[in-house]
Amino acid sequence: MKTFTDMKKDYLLSRKSGNKVKSALFSTIIGEVELETKRSGKSVDDVLTSTIIKLKKNLEQNIKYTEDTEAIEMEISLISEYIPSELTEDEIKDHVTRLVQEHGKDMKIIMPLLKVIDGMNMKVASQFVREL
Repeated sequence: MKTFTDMKKDYLLSRKSGNKVKSALFSTIIGEVELETKRSGKSVDDVLTSTIIKLKKNLEQNIKYTEDTEAIEMEISLISEYIPSELTEDEIKDHVTRLVQEHGKDMKIIMPLLKVIDGMNMKVASQFVREL
């Protein structure tokens, strides 16, 4: 997964190469991330990830309502490399099982430990914790 620093570098390269779509998109994302980071106090890479995921969902919704899907699909492909890959259900179940064995089935302990694992789908993870 790429970081906020990588995005800033990619933004500068896109400006130098004249890629207006990429530079406009990345400029908007960088501004949003910097503003939210100052406001929330969260790490810049966490804010970048949540911003990119939210933007991707919005773009996927927009595809349904527009005829120019090519431009939207290009934007989705540009931001996709900044989204961490999600773990499979089997991988999530393995993490949940291991943590429950180590720490017991207390959700207040398990969920924060799961949250820091890259690519963790918290909804699926909480279902597995309840099932065990």
